[in-house]
Amino acid sequence: MVKDDIEVVKKILNKEIGRRGEMFSTFQNHAHGYYGSYSLLYLFTNDVLDDFSKELKDKKKAITVSASGDHILNCVYNGSKIIQPYDINKLSKYYSALKIAMVKALEYSEFVQNFNFNGRTCLNLQSESFDKIIKYLKDNDLKFWETLFDYQNFKNFGLLVNPIYSFDKSPLSEKIKYNKIKSDLKDCEILPFIETDLVDLPDKIDQNYDVLVTSNITSHFDNKDIFELLLFIEEIKKHINEDGIIQLAHFVKRQNLYDGKSLKYQTPPFLDVLYKCTKNYIDGNIYKKETEKSISYFLHK
Repeated sequence: MVKDDIEVVKKILNKEIGRRGEMFSTFQNHAHGYYGSYSLLYLFTNDVLDDFSKELKDKKKAITVSASGDHILNCVYNGSKIIQPYDINKLSKYYSALKIAMVKALEYSEFVQNFNFNGRTCLNLQSESFDKIIKYLKDNDLKFWETLFDYQNFKNFGLLVNPIYSFDKSPLSEKIKYNKIKSDLKDCEILPFIETDLVDLPDKIDQNYDVLVTSNITSHFDNKDIFELLLFIEEIKKHINEDGIIQLAHFVKRQNLYDGKSLKYQTPPFLDVLYKCTKNYIDGNIYKKETEKSISYFLHK
């Protein structure tokens, strides 16, 4: 219920609920990491989307984690016409809807002006822009953002935001890409958001798709989860069309923080386990794609 979601967010903004205490334990419902119903938002992707755009090219019907909304918009950019978003994080639903509405309503320069790239708060919606944006929001999404805008005008919004994000990686960072996405959205259908953990996704859908995007979700699994994940792959394959693609894993070697610092990561050993087990036990062509910036695994049905 949107009313309940608004009340939870108000408590976070008022610092009545901590992000790593009561809030964390109360709303965490992901068995494989710290993601839950009210996890921190990613304002922009931390994935290297260019490193797997080739696999998304001209896949007309896509199902993708919504996350920051950038994966949805990246599918639009690469030619998808029907897109089904899913995520365990309810806040991702609302934020993705807001970002899509922003792209529809605003020109590139005005879009950029509504973000503060010098600090963690980042989202800094202007009244004049918001009046344009709300025309593209509907129902619960509209109620959510109108309430928050009237409530605090995004004061303390940084309490909802994960500091790991990079506008440079977003498909919206370049004006040419932004304008293409803005145009292509006119002929694109974004289906209603599905709130779900990744492994439960097959039980929540009744359609088939040309591509599944999981982002870096599987990086938060470990060896004890391998059988559950293999069962998920077998089940989700039933919803992937012939010659379709499952983007199974993605790992970024270095992440930039909002304050200019960066973090270098070691590849999670589990990803090698996932690759070997999928290759040995799952029908299909699994392959690894490594670039200077990232490692990705794809399963071609």
